[in-house]
Parts: sequence; structure tokens; C-alpha cells
Amino acid sequence: MSHELLLWLHVLTFALWFGTDLGVFTASLATTDPKQSVAVRQYAMQLLMKLDLVPRLAMLLVVAIGPLLAAQWLGVAVATWQWVGWCLLVLAWMVLEAKIHLATGAPSAVLVNLDTLLRVVLLLGCIVLAMQPQVWSVTPWLSVKLGLLATTVACGLGVRFTLAPFIPAFGQLVTTGSTPEVEATLQRSMNHSRILVLIIYACVLSAAWLGVAKPAWH
Repeated sequence: MSHELLLWLHVLTFALWFGTDLGVFTASLATTDPKQSVAVRQYAMQLLMKLDLVPRLAMLLVVAIGPLLAAQWLGVAVATWQWVGWCLLVLAWMVLEAKIHLATGAPSAVLVNLDTLLRVVLLLGCIVLAMQPQVWSVTPWLSVKLGLLATTVACGLGVRFTLAPFIPAFGQLVTTGSTPEVEATLQRSMNHSRILVLIIYACVLSAAWLGVAKPAWH
């Protein structure tokens, strides 16, 4: 695949990831606003969930395209069967992600655990690759990008942990109405997750700048 096409797809995935995630973030503000009616907050939650699949899949597209671009920058030859196999593997991960996200009711614990395992492997893989001499000595900016991606994945896992109390509390809000305890849980859970999301945004924007500037740090 040509370098120009890969680069265009890489930029497109950044736009999809960052743009739609801003929509998710904006919708989340209404879910925790006690001044809004329960109906409005429920609609915002539904909108949030629909939008949230796009940045999840866009992140995986970055995982698919990034290594191919990196191989070109590093001058590493990649056979057709290798990049096709890699893309098919990431495509299978995307199907897994969509199946979890679109599940009616609670998603399968097995699938969620598999997705978590894949993310941990990705996180560790980014760290290991970033520390390779043939990467940081030739393209130090690429090592930093890998570190930023690892940080993004780690924060994403952290968001899952911080939002764990949010879902049952929101369900209680919808079924029995607002109480000080429910509102406190919603605010605390979402505020913690928003801190991590803002870190993700900083990492994504920094990685985008590095991909354009390619600073020569030595």
C-alpha cells in the first residue's frame, strides 16, 4: 500500500477519533447535570453510547495503520501477507469491540476480558517497541508517539474502572429518580473519568503534532 494512502487514512482516523470523542464528552455533561430532567439525561446517555463506538473503532484503525507507516519510516520491508494478516487481526478486534458495545444488556464477561487483555498486550507492546534502539535512535519522535499511545490505552482502561459505579447509579436515577447519593456517585465517577479523558486528548493531539513535525531529537 502506498505511503500517501496510508498517511491519508492515518489522518482520517485521527479526525474520527478525536472529533466523535468530543461529542461523547459533550453528551456526558448532560448525563450528570441535575438541572436537566431524567428524560433529557437519559437521551444524552443514549446519544453518548451511540457515538462512543466510533472513537473506539477509530483507535483500533490507528493500531492497524500505524505500524505499517512506522515500518515505512524505518525502512523495514513488510510483505503483503504480513500487512494483510495484521489488518485482518485488527479487523477481528474491531468486530469484538462492536459486539461488546452493541450487546443488549450486559456484554459477555468473556468478551470484555478478552478485549481488556488485548489492550494490555497493546500497551506493553508499545512500551517495548518504543524502547528499541532501532526506533528511538532513528526516529525518536516515533518512540514518543508509541509512549503516548501506551498512555492513551492505559487511560482508557482507567476510564472503565472509574465508570464502573456510574452505570448502576444511572440505572437507579432512571428507575427510582434522583437522590443526593445517586447524584454524588454520578458526579464522582464521571469527574474522575473526565480527567483521564482529558489526558487522552492531550496525548492524541501531541501524537498528531509529532506525526506532522517529526522533530529530530538526539
